Amino acid sequence: MARYHFVCHDCEAEAIVADRESAAGRRDDHVARTGHEASFAAFVAASDGV
Repeated sequence: MARYHFVCHDCEAEAIVADRESAAGRRDDHVARTGHEASFAAFVAASDGV
């Protein structure tokens, strides 16, 4: 199963979640709190080691 994560380059916050929609929600919440939207890396599918 792939997991998705986002990273904020301004404050190095990171979230790793099981699906893209949850990651998008966490990203949007972080952007709303910090205004760091332009600093986000693209979504990346991460191997869970399986």
